[in-house]
Amino acid sequence: MSFSELDWLLLIFAFIGAFSLMVFGQLMAAVIIIILMLGAVAIDQTQTPHHPRRPAM
Repeated sequence: MSFSELDWLLLIFAFIGAFSLMVFGQLMAAVIIIILMLGAVAIDQTQTPHHPRRPAM
């Protein structure tokens, strides 16, 4: 069973989110997670310009 890069990113975000939840509290952790996710989306779009867009939820 091998992790893809996306799985590792999600795992790292989960750890960072849980850690910041303990350290900073709920609101700050939510802000940090949102910033990280926006950064990951921006990186994903610059890395894979030809990737088909996923349908919005």
